[in-house]
Amino acid sequence: MPSPLRRSPPALRILVPPAPASEGLPPCPSSPPPSTASRCATTSPGTGRRWCCCTARCSPVRSGGDSAISGRSPPSTPCSGWTCAATAAPGSPTTPAAYTQEVLVQDLLAVLEAEDIGRAALMGYSLGARIALSTTLAYPGLVTRLVSLGGSASAQRGAVDSVFFPGVIDAVREQGMESFCAGQGLGPEVTSRRARATRTAFLAADHEAVAARPAAPHATAAVPDEMLESCTVPALWMAGSEDHPRHEESARAASLMPDAEFVSLPGRDHGGTLFPPDEVLAEVMPFLS
Repeated sequence: MPSPLRRSPPALRILVPPAPASEGLPPCPSSPPPSTASRCATTSPGTGRRWCCCTARCSPVRSGGDSAISGRSPPSTPCSGWTCAATAAPGSPTTPAAYTQEVLVQDLLAVLEAEDIGRAALMGYSLGARIALSTTLAYPGLVTRLVSLGGSASAQRGAVDSVFFPGVIDAVREQGMESFCAGQGLGPEVTSRRARATRTAFLAADHEAVAARPAAPHATAAVPDEMLESCTVPALWMAGSEDHPRHEESARAASLMPDAEFVSLPGRDHGGTLFPPDEVLAEVMPFLS
């Protein structure tokens, strides 16, 4: 386990696995630039995943895929405001044991430790929201605020199929990421900028790692009500009104926490939670300030 974290974050960086460019999203380097290598290159003791520093300019919620995010700075600054721990890059572990909540929490703590961050605000989307919640409950002294986007504190058995499509794990394992894209309506025929960028990101992932990753959350048990009731970390839960059952589960979790609120995002499903970002940021940025 990482040693106790030390100080509040001054300026953080986005840490993501190397990924190819998609329209409007520059590629991350295959290794950190020399000037930042000492701070950006880190290997998680939990899974052995190695992170690199993305040097592009970016917006807080444009972190791509499931993520657990810490830190805060104004949007559209050089990648110095958010630290993002991501999974399923080529070379990632391909067994479900590498993606349990316990392991992923240790991944997040390893990134915070490598960045010398004492206490941080955590914001996560989907699986990242559950990682942020698990970290908050296990290490409340390290977390200043929690933002859960499309998250849940409920048992996750069957959740992967409901969020994506029935049999998604077997389809990805046996047929690759093209089958995942097809099941999400992101086939080669898509034309919108957002859809093409999302398709590009999915196709860059290691399909065996992607298949292994949801298999672990599939066995994730519910957070006991008493744990939520005893957590005093300020929390903001948000979910799309069409994101069932995450919408209902997020509202329930917020109702149990003593210092939490729930905000519904009208008309959004799970995949549309973050986009367009203005409505999300209108709630998140004041909450984090």
